[in-house]
Amino acid sequence: GGGWGWLLSSGTLGRCALVMYLALCAWALFEKLSHVVALLGSVVGIPLAFVLPSLVHLRLCRPAGMSKWLDICAVGLGLGFCLACSAITVATWSQDGAGRRR
Repeated sequence: GGGWGWLLSSGTLGRCALVMYLALCAWALFEKLSHVVALLGSVVGIPLAFVLPSLVHLRLCRPAGMSKWLDICAVGLGLGFCLACSAITVATWSQDGAGRRR
């Protein structure tokens, strides 16, 4: 009984590693923290807001007709927003917070 198996099997170690990696990135890129936050918002926030709820609804409720298509459209739009916002953030990485080039 007990042991440390739960640490590996529950994904806790992976989540801890992700948090440590993001903290290290925020520390290393302190002067560009606004860009890091924008990239995190586009990579994590948009899927969390648009994609995951629709996928969960599709999986649990198995909707048909218009409801199914609205979920599929929300997933598609969410992925599109995710890619577009990530591309914009990377493209404007060399600008400061006010939108001026350094």
